[in-house]
Order: sequence, then structure tokens, then C-alpha cells
Amino acid sequence: MNTIEVVAEVHGKENQSAPEIKQVRKNKEVIEDKQENVSREGNMKEQKNNVERVCSFWVRGRCKFGVSCNYAHPVLCTIILENGTCQKRDCEWFHPKMCSVMKQTGQCHRGQKCYFTHFRQTHNSSMTKSSRNPCQKDVGQPMTKNRKEPYKILYQNIRRLITENSKKKIEYFKDYVLENKILAMNFTETWLDNLITNDINIKGYQVFRGDRKGRRGGGTAIYLNEDFEANILLEASVEKCEMIAIFIEKLNTINIVIYRPPDTKLSIFTSIVDKMNNLLSNMNAPEPTVILTGDFNFPFVKWTKGTHNGCRWEITSSSTTLDEKAQFLKLTEVVDKYNLVQAIEEPTRERNTLDLVFTNDISIFTHIEVLKSSLSDHHQIEVTTNFKTNNRDINNETPNYGGETDFWQLNFHNDNVSWSTINKEINDIPWHILFNEKNTETCTNILLSCLLMLCIKLIPRKKTKK
Repeated sequence: MNTIEVVAEVHGKENQSAPEIKQVRKNKEVIEDKQENVSREGNMKEQKNNVERVCSFWVRGRCKFGVSCNYAHPVLCTIILENGTCQKRDCEWFHPKMCSVMKQTGQCHRGQKCYFTHFRQTHNSSMTKSSRNPCQKDVGQPMTKNRKEPYKILYQNIRRLITENSKKKIEYFKDYVLENKILAMNFTETWLDNLITNDINIKGYQVFRGDRKGRRGGGTAIYLNEDFEANILLEASVEKCEMIAIFIEKLNTINIVIYRPPDTKLSIFTSIVDKMNNLLSNMNAPEPTVILTGDFNFPFVKWTKGTHNGCRWEITSSSTTLDEKAQFLKLTEVVDKYNLVQAIEEPTRERNTLDLVFTNDISIFTHIEVLKSSLSDHHQIEVTTNFKTNNRDINNETPNYGGETDFWQLNFHNDNVSWSTINKEINDIPWHILFNEKNTETCTNILLSCLLMLCIKLIPRKKTKK
């Protein structure tokens, strides 16, 4: 019996007693309540089915299409945006899926690339104003850029940065630097030449180029944040190998980018590595931080992360030529000489780790992501550093080590290091007693602890600018 039938029955039975009429009215109210519940459940079900139609970029604050977007731009709940949660059971505003990492730790290492919504700093006022009703009152919180957010360094083999018909890659990086706090972007295979000038400029960044000479393709480039001054230390092009190196004075940092294509001959790559060796051998005190990135194309090498976030290497393929193996060993000889540690173990192109990131101070890398990219067949490497934006850290004043010292903070190049004394003390340690009946992992930890204590005693710390 529907509502109309109940009403008809009430009017058609005028001779009914008052209790009977009251019961009929009660039946009517019960039916109407059921219909309302069914309607509400239907609306909730419909809303649930339509969740996928909500613009995912809108809820993360980055939809560029506005009113022309094909997906819904609902009004977001300001309580959940501010606190990460909303306790109202009947809240009429849209609740996006919140990032659990952000809720637990107060920060998310994925930043703008996170698939979920971040509370507080990632939402601007336009997010809480429906683009379907632009006159609605703004109830959101303005987005403020966190000036203490650490700088990132990006590296990628970009496979041609710009063409005559397409600037989509350079446009992508123009947006990228707006959404991320980028210190430098290092690129290989830029394919730039002297005919390409202003088209590659990115606002807020200065570009240093190491173009291939006399041939098409290849090339290296560094985009450096204009808040930092730098000078070119070396720019080289030998056959099909290129290198660019700059010195960032404010950070006391040398940034090097190398491109070594496949089928490079030993003599060519040796020339590039020797140039880098000469550059590093002339480093002034205090010893600068060195960052070396590039596409080295050694697919036969497997990298595995070690205890201090550095990677150890292993030649895994017997199909490599002696010439290629000699080139890799030449590179390791120089990076070992200057204590450069490689930090990437993930594949960067298909199953191979071709793109490498070295540094002599692994502690400056707080997080590393290797991300698939639609711009190139090489993955994008994004390194979060502890270079802060406040003047104290940027000027490299004496850092706070929290009372702990590690190998990376010691200056093994100091002329006053007595290696004979170190060797004698190592030989005097009763290793056979310390290692007795211990497993490999325990023995390794004992070894590292003893060596660290010994080095702290006999090797000075790296100096820093005052």
C-alpha cells in the first residue's frame, strides 16, 4: 500500500472511529519513513557509485580545467582538510581519501605525487569553492609554501629535451619546478645545439649546457635554481661522450653530469674520466660535496644497497666485452679514489640500472625515488636532500651531528692522516677473539664499529665554511 492509497483510505472511511483513523495515519507515517530511508539509501548508493567520477586532481588541488573539467568538483570538507579527519557522521561536504602517511607522521615523502589528499599545506582556497558555483563563499585555508621544505635534485636521461614541433617536455618541467622545491635538474641526452637558445629557458633557473660538438644527439645540461650562483668548472665533448661540471659556491658543492652512450670505446671514456679526475684532484679546502649523475650504460652491472645507503656492485653478465668492463673499472677507480658512493639500486631503464648517482657525502640524500616517466624510456630519479632553505644551513655553517660521527664526515684526504698508525692499530685488535662463534652479520657490525672508533680517533672531520 503506497501513500496515495493510505490517504484515499482515510478519506473513504469517514465513519471510522478516532482510534482507527489514528492507526491509519500511523501506518502512513511508517510507510513514508520507509520510503525516505529507501530514497536516502539510494542516494548514498548513487553517491558511492559516483565517487570515481570526482576529479582526483581537484581533491589534490591541481586541476587545470576548472569548469570545463569532465569530472565533478565537489565542495570539500574543511575540517578533514585541516585535521585529516572529520567526526561528523552526517557531514554534507565531500570527504576525499586522506594520505595515511601524512596523518601519522605529518609529512609524506611523495609530496605532490601522492595519490591521496594531504591535509593543511597542500590545499588552497580554491579547492573548497565549487567550480560549478564560483560565487560560493570561500571556506578553505590558503596554501603557503613551506620555506623549510628540503631541496630536491632531479636527474633523467630525457631523450631530447625539445624539438621543432614539441615543447611538451620543457613545459612539463616548468610545471614541475612550481610544484616541487628543486635545487637542480640534471639531464643527459638533451640533443641541444647552438641553434636552440631561449626555447629551453625555465623561469627561476639558470641553465648550464654541455652540448655534443659536431654531431647530433647526446649532450648534458644542468638547471640550477637562480637563488644559487655557480660557475662552470668543466665542459667537455669527446666524440660521443659529454660532461658538464659546475661549482655551487653557496653550498660548497660540485655538480657533475656525464653521458656515456652504448658502444663507447675505452679511449674515449678514459678521456672523460681523466678530465673528471683532474677536476676533483684540484678541489680546494674545505673539501666540497661532490654529486655525480649520469647515464653510463653499463647494463652488465648489478647494484645492491649496503648498510649505509651506498650500493655495492657486481658484474653479472658474461656477455660484456673486455673493453666495456675496463671502462667500468676505470670509473670505479676514480670514484673510489674520491670516496664517491653510488646510491641507485633500482632499474632505471627496463631491467637495467644504467643511470647512476654518486656522492662523497651520502648523508645529504634523505630520500631517493626512481619513478617511471612518460617523457623518456629512462626513469626519473628524484633525490631529496638535507640542503635547507634557511640561511644557516645554506651557508654551510657547522652542522649539528647530534653527537654522532660517521665515516662520511671524516676527511680521509687530509695530509696529516698517519696511515701507518692506523694499520698498526688495526693489526693490534684481537679480531679472532671478537669474531669467535659470531655469525657473519654480527662480525660485520663489530668490524664497522671498531673501524669507526679508530677512524674517529685518528682522522679529522671535514671542515665546513664559517
